[in-house]
Amino acid sequence: MSEEGLFSASDVEVGLTGRPIRELPEPAPLEKHGPATIISMCNQKGGVGKTTSTINMGACLAEYGRKVLLVDLDPQGALSAGLGLTHDDIEDTIYDVMLDSHTSIHSAIQHTGVA
Repeated sequence: MSEEGLFSASDVEVGLTGRPIRELPEPAPLEKHGPATIISMCNQKGGVGKTTSTINMGACLAEYGRKVLLVDLDPQGALSAGLGLTHDDIEDTIYDVMLDSHTSIHSAIQHTGVA
């Protein structure tokens, strides 16, 4: 650390914002399945990054070996489109599941190319 109390580029690696890049620990491997953790991205205002953040968080969790279920409640289907699913590829949606008692939740789940 320099005399002014600020980090300099020679002390630590600095990110795009000028702040030091933090080292994130690897999550512990799962020993058993337990209750799911639910993370919700909500905001009434459009264009604030909900879909982009959701896709990136889901991809990061999947890369760490976690099972991820992303639910697209957007009437325009932006999350599904962002994951490479076209409207024509989707037969049953979460809308069908919620309004039709004969539609199975399993029929609305679409697997993506992410392992």
